[in-house]
Amino acid sequence: MAERPADLKERAFGFTLRILKIAAELPRVTEAQVVRRQIARSGLSITTNVEEADGCDTRPETRRIFIIARRDARETRVLLRVIRHLWSSVVNVEADLKEATKLIKILSAIIMKLKGIQ
Repeated sequence: MAERPADLKERAFGFTLRILKIAAELPRVTEAQVVRRQIARSGLSITTNVEEADGCDTRPETRRIFIIARRDARETRVLLRVIRHLWSSVVNVEADLKEATKLIKILSAIIMKLKGIQ
C-alpha cells in the first residue's frame, strides 16, 4: 500500500478516489447497485466536508462539519465491510477498511481538539 499523505484534505481525496473505484468494480446485481450508490455518496461526502470545514468561519461550525465527515467515514467503513463480506472475490477492500479507521481516528482527534478550544 502506498504511503498516505499527511495533509488531511489530500488523504481524504485519495480515499474518495479509491472508494469510487471500488464502487465501479462491484457486480451489476441489485444488491451491489444499492451499495454502489451509497458508498459513492458517503465516500465523496468525506472529502467534500473536509474541504468545507477548511472554509468555515467559526470553530463550532468547523467542528460540526468535521463531525459530519466522521459520520460519513463510519458509514463508508460499514459499507466496505459489507463489500468484503459479499464481494471479496471481486474487489479487495482490506487496505481501505484500515484507511477508513485511520480517517475516523484523525477526524475524532480534530473534533476533540476543537471542542477544547471553544
